[in-house]
Amino acid sequence: MTQPNETFRLPNVKSGIAGITVAGLASCGLFLAAFGAWAGIAPISGAVVASGVVAAAGQNQNVQHLEGGIVAEILVAEGQRVEKGEPLLTLDATPATARRNRLQTQLIGLDAKAARLAAERDGADRLDFAADLVRRAGEEGLGDLLDEQRKEFEARLERHRQERFILDQRLSALAEQMAGLGAQKTAIRSQIEIVRDEAGRKERLLSRGLTNRSEYSALVRSEADLVGQLGQIKASLLASRMQSAEAREQIAKLDTKRVETALTELNTTRVERADRAEQLDEAFDVLSRTVIRAPSDGIVVRMAVNAVGGVVEPAKPVVELLPTAEELIVDAKVPPRDIDALFLGQEARLHFSALNARRTPTVDAHLTYLSADRLSDPQSDQPYYTARLALDGDLPEGFDAADIYPGMPVEVFISTEERSFVDYLVKPIEDSLARAFREE
Repeated sequence: MTQPNETFRLPNVKSGIAGITVAGLASCGLFLAAFGAWAGIAPISGAVVASGVVAAAGQNQNVQHLEGGIVAEILVAEGQRVEKGEPLLTLDATPATARRNRLQTQLIGLDAKAARLAAERDGADRLDFAADLVRRAGEEGLGDLLDEQRKEFEARLERHRQERFILDQRLSALAEQMAGLGAQKTAIRSQIEIVRDEAGRKERLLSRGLTNRSEYSALVRSEADLVGQLGQIKASLLASRMQSAEAREQIAKLDTKRVETALTELNTTRVERADRAEQLDEAFDVLSRTVIRAPSDGIVVRMAVNAVGGVVEPAKPVVELLPTAEELIVDAKVPPRDIDALFLGQEARLHFSALNARRTPTVDAHLTYLSADRLSDPQSDQPYYTARLALDGDLPEGFDAADIYPGMPVEVFISTEERSFVDYLVKPIEDSLARAFREE
């Protein structure tokens, strides 16, 4: 039983509150100390953030056609993927085919002519064409060209033979004539000797008065006539010999002229043939280019023609192709205030904002190019520097390269030097103070 005058004692509340306060203050102090230590020591990675787009290492390719022409067939459409060498469109091949056929005909004709002239140069009695020429002429249906050259060879050979035959006949006639003159000369010389011998006897008889002078004078006149005839025969014989020499010279000239004419025409024909061969190679090239093909793997961006029968102008773009086989790069626009923090080879991380952020990891890259001067966006008029980044090696696992297209937006984080949290807080203040103390 409690005594009425016993005193009731309450617990010391002030001392409990003081302990809690001390503990709280200690915890805050420890937190602030830890935060201060972290803010002053712990490094925070810096980065220059820029927006960019995916591009191909090679620029868009403008597929052109040197000669131009009329569109015969369109084989692709804008946005379609094509492989290197795949036909894009075809042009009307009629003019190119006609020129090729014309040059082929001329070339076979020149080859046949050259074969004929070579045979004439060599003095051949018949013309034989090479098997390759006969085959080519047969394939092109140009056997008549060979027949024409063969006929011309035979006609020229026959004309040469006739001219040669005439000269040979003349030479034979002169030989017979000279043989006759030689026989006459021998006979007259014999007659002269007989007449002289008889005239000598008559002269001795005349000196003794045993004959009359008229008989002696007749013999002298006969000798004189025979000597005159002998002189004429000698002159005729000399003239015949000269004519025979001239005939032989004409025969030699005839043969030489045939060879020289054939050789001159052959050289001219060979030069003309070489020129036609070059033109034919060019014609085949033009004909092959009537099919316009993709120079590389890529995507058709723009077609200059969209209807069959349209005209492709010479050397003007026909198809604009975005290469896909080229290495992908990223072109980023860096604000001028951050350009001093960048250098070639600098590491960076790429985030493809157009793809699913949860399934697409960031991609490592490095800086490969910085524009030498500041540029200006033609639409927003905002200044910037161009930074070009290349991907580092293979793409990370789970990243499908087929989903990346040129023109796709990219967030670029270019790594800079590490700084503490305090540096991030103090640096703007230091910059402001530095500018403030320099104001007038």
